[in-house]
Amino acid sequence: MNRLLKSACVAACCLAALLAARLDAAILTGVFYTAAQPPTGIPPADFMQRISMWDSTLHADFPDNAEGSSELLWLSTNANLIADCRDMFDTAREVMSAKLHLYNVAGGDQATVRWATYIVTSDWSEFEATWSNRHAVTPWQTAGGDIAPAPEAGGVVMCTDEQYHDFDVTPLLSYYATNTESCAGLLFTTEDGNGGEPFYSSADAAGYGPEQQPYFTLVFDDGQLTDAVVMAFSIILSNDYVTPVLTWTNAVAVDVLVCTNNAYGAPGNEWFVRAGNVTSTFADALAFESPAAYYRLVSRPYGRYTTTYDVGKFTVNVRQGSGVSSRENWISCPFDLVDAWGGTVQSKSFDEMMLEMCLTDDVQIYRQDYIQSQNPIGGSTWTARRTFGGWNYDDIAAVTWDRSKMYRVTVSRYHDGADRQMTFVGRVPDRASTDVASIRKSNGMTTRENWVGYPYPCPASFDTAGIASVLTGEPATYNQDYVQSQFPLGYSSYTAKRLPDGWTVDGPSATNFYAGHGYRIFINKAHAGVATNWYCPSPY
Repeated sequence: MNRLLKSACVAACCLAALLAARLDAAILTGVFYTAAQPPTGIPPADFMQRISMWDSTLHADFPDNAEGSSELLWLSTNANLIADCRDMFDTAREVMSAKLHLYNVAGGDQATVRWATYIVTSDWSEFEATWSNRHAVTPWQTAGGDIAPAPEAGGVVMCTDEQYHDFDVTPLLSYYATNTESCAGLLFTTEDGNGGEPFYSSADAAGYGPEQQPYFTLVFDDGQLTDAVVMAFSIILSNDYVTPVLTWTNAVAVDVLVCTNNAYGAPGNEWFVRAGNVTSTFADALAFESPAAYYRLVSRPYGRYTTTYDVGKFTVNVRQGSGVSSRENWISCPFDLVDAWGGTVQSKSFDEMMLEMCLTDDVQIYRQDYIQSQNPIGGSTWTARRTFGGWNYDDIAAVTWDRSKMYRVTVSRYHDGADRQMTFVGRVPDRASTDVASIRKSNGMTTRENWVGYPYPCPASFDTAGIASVLTGEPATYNQDYVQSQFPLGYSSYTAKRLPDGWTVDGPSATNFYAGHGYRIFINKAHAGVATNWYCPSPY
């Protein structure tokens, strides 16, 4: 987990690689589901199809148990999850994106799970496969499942609530689709030290609704138009006080648009500035002048986008200690986090985010900078302290940056000086955020804090963002829910208390959301009950 050398932190880290961006290919989306009816709330698609999906759990603790008829799939250090999905493929169409959606249920550790998945190389039977055998009397060559060591996919899921989690398996299924004769499914593993997380299976007799069964979403190239490929397009983040670098090949006829405004999609502004077929140095010079920059490729003639979404960088200033007192910075990420393939992920490690660049290494505990967060939101607070070249932490969640959360970055009074920069790079959200956070109510005895992030790179009022929907309006001060925030980041905090039909505030910024800022939502002890999901409309 820890970096051994500070110089490794300065090295460029590729956060979003949009290799092979299509210039003219028409794209077709497919949703494949296992229930008699499609799950509710699935993404829109151009077509949907029901498939017969095999899935099961291979348990090391019960090596002879076949669990293909169970309503649960388990993923743990001693249990592999196996799935077969070959009915989905038409080898005439290239798979551009592939995700498996699994519904996490109560009963597990409610932990952070780092998963990896591989192609299964030996045929197996859903109702006969065990840790030891792939068929009733036919053993695996390797106990726990026969797999190819490459390609590999992986990510992190935060199993803190009952909900769907996305497992991006694009690197495997793009290969799988054209090599079905050598592929017998997908095997999911984890090396995290936990007792496991359960997910609903595709078992027909399971006692749950279709809205909880597993399903796949695939994006195909329908092959109707001639493709041209951008051979080198990437965004590289060093986060060492240097702007991200945009590179591409000059051999391809594309333009590059660069946004140099602070607010994404600000009305009345020409917020994309044409950089043209120029060197990346020119594009970076434009981006460096602003804390926010957004990139999008278009083909010539001008007008056709070659990337399906915008990629952005957003920089916040992290205040350092004053020499007299420590400084708190309440921070969140305004983008969807992305992996090395450009696919979205819910969370990334602190090392991947390069958070050390805004902190100071120190071996003395009383001098250390530290970062606090909740897991889950509204739950326990965890702490990661910055040591020399690494972290001391009290839970793996403490060194994981989640897209939905607020992080309290506290810089010791001994580490004074100019502000340091923290730069986020990710996918610009292009939709309403239907599940920003599950805001937990009080337990009836004490006030409950929920530390949440604002999910967009532009400002919005509390009313526009719909935050009042998770609060209870009260006329009496002692019963009011309230929201606290900083403005500017790292400076004074302001409070907005919820009335039956409005707010009482102690500053003009108290009822506004700002990109990169974190927010503390306090639910009064009088307001007990079940958690409420925050739905935030898109502000642009």
